[in-house]
This record gives sequence, C-alpha cells and structure tokens, in this order.
Amino acid sequence: MNARSFSALYFKYKTRNDFVHGIQNGEIELNEDSLSQALSVLWQQKCRGILDFMCEKNIKVCFYFGESYPSQLRDMPDPPSILYYVGDISVLEENCLAVVGSRHSTSYGRTCTELFAKECAQCGVCIISGMADGIDSIAHNSALEVSGLTCAVLGGGVDNIYPASNKGLYYEIASRGVIISEYPLSTRPQKYHFPERNRLIIGLSKCLLVTEAGMPSGTMSTVEFALEQNKAVFAIPGRIDSPASKGTNYLIKSGCLLASEPADVLAEFGIYPNEKKAEEKTFEGFDETETAIIKLLYHEPHTFIEIEEKLKLDSAELNASLTMLEISGVISQEAGRTYVLKK
Repeated sequence: MNARSFSALYFKYKTRNDFVHGIQNGEIELNEDSLSQALSVLWQQKCRGILDFMCEKNIKVCFYFGESYPSQLRDMPDPPSILYYVGDISVLEENCLAVVGSRHSTSYGRTCTELFAKECAQCGVCIISGMADGIDSIAHNSALEVSGLTCAVLGGGVDNIYPASNKGLYYEIASRGVIISEYPLSTRPQKYHFPERNRLIIGLSKCLLVTEAGMPSGTMSTVEFALEQNKAVFAIPGRIDSPASKGTNYLIKSGCLLASEPADVLAEFGIYPNEKKAEEKTFEGFDETETAIIKLLYHEPHTFIEIEEKLKLDSAELNASLTMLEISGVISQEAGRTYVLKK
C-alpha cells in the first residue's frame, strides 16, 4: 500500500485506535509490516498537525542542552528536560524576581505589589509569577505598565489560558515578555501542577518576594522551594489584625527578610536606586565642593563637623559652600547645625 493510500485511510480513520479497529473488523487488510508502516504514517500526520499548530500559535520549545534553555534552571533540582514557551525567552537572562501572593488580594496587597513590581521592573528586573488571579496578575500588569520585563509560568500547557479571565494579560505577556511551561501542549491545569509550577518560578528567580498571604496559604509551598534552593525570601509586613497579612507576618517572624521598600529587594541584585539617582543627578551650576556636599547629604543628614571631617574641607570654604547651597534652596539647616538635602 503506498503513501497516498495510507493518507486516504487516515482521513477515514483519524485516530490510532480507530485504525486498529478498522483492521480488526476486516475493513482494512494489512499484514504486520504494512500495519507498522500505516501507523507510522498516522503518527507522522499527527506530528505535522502539532507542528502546524505550534507555528500558528508561535509556540516554541527549548531543550535542557539547548542554547536558549535558561541557565539558572540547570542549577535547580530535577530541572525540566523541555520547556514550551511563547514570546521572548531571552528576557530570562536578566535579573529575575519571583513575586507571589494571595489570589484574594486586598487593597493594601494590590498597592504594595504595584509599588514593588513597578520599581523593580523599572530597574531592569524581570518580574516572574504564575498568572493566577490576585497578586500574580497585579505583578505582571505592573511590570507591563512601566514597559518592564515579565514572565508567566503556567500550571498547564502554554496553549491553555488559565484562568480564562486573563486572556488579555496572556497576550500582553506573550508579546512583551514570555510565557513558559514544562507541560505538553493542551495539558489542562491540575491541582498538583501548581506546586510543580512554583518550583519552576523559584528556579528561574534570584529571590522571592511575598507581597500578601494569609494562613494557611498555597504561597507557602513556593517559600519552601525558595528555601530548599537557598534563595532569599522577602515578605512585606501587614497589619497584625488583618487575616490577609498573617502569612507574610509569620514569614518575617520566622526569619525571612522584611521588605519595607523596593530598595530592600533591589539590593539583593546589587542595584541601589538611591545611589543611582544620586549619580544621575545633574549638578549644573555647582562647583566641585558644592557637588561633593550634595552627594554626601543624599543618603543622610550630616552636621557641619561631620561634613568638614568627611570631605576634609577648610571650615571657611565649607561655610561659604553651605551658605550658597542654602540660598539656592538645595539644602536646609536644622537644629544642631545639621544639614539636610531637599530631594
């Protein structure tokens, strides 16, 4: 039987089981060799269909030993041998921060997540989360709002948008970041997939930020993976009488790092936004001494004597420079002849 005949049979018997039943019922007369060939053609047809689907949906794959495979995953226990993805996987070459939290976020949780995700994204950090309702979605959207990088790790196939309400977010991330999964195409999310997905979120990230979580919380499995992989865990404190903050407050009490501002997390990446702002600050119109004073006061107030000692300046010269900066409205003098920079 030639390939054309097999193709004709394929359209009549579209699945392997149907084809076998056709043989068993005597509808198809084949010997052992031709049966093997027929089934081979069927699987070739199926593979072509899958490849056509992947091309249509811009779905790509990378393998463990491939160049595009995220290098940080090779250091984690039991890394996936294959990843399916949509978008630009190269965004994972940047500093990556996992941001997770409750699906039922409060106004406080949303505000904190937006603040941290936006500032970290603006500093070049890729925000990684699971595209779930609540904190995950807020983290992704916040990064996108400031044209930052973001990655969604799914608990099902990359062609299965879950939850369905995040369809718009899915396509935004796909076009400006990356969506990845270790599960084969068309895999529907299962309850046991989410802890596995969380381990991948941590594997891709340098550290973890929990912005809001109650007790008990599914977020805790992500924390466990982070601790197992020796990743720093940050938690944002909340009100002691708020059930939505019991999880994060518990993490802090248990020894996780307190995150009171984005700079706390960015320091883990060696990024110091305050210093960067000081370096980028323009000092047009100020001489060398005045510029040195401004840079010193940028981090904290100093007394006259402290400035004199740290900058090794003559008191008369220092007094003249401080007076000019006060007149210019750049600094102000407080009690004890302490000088503060007006930022």
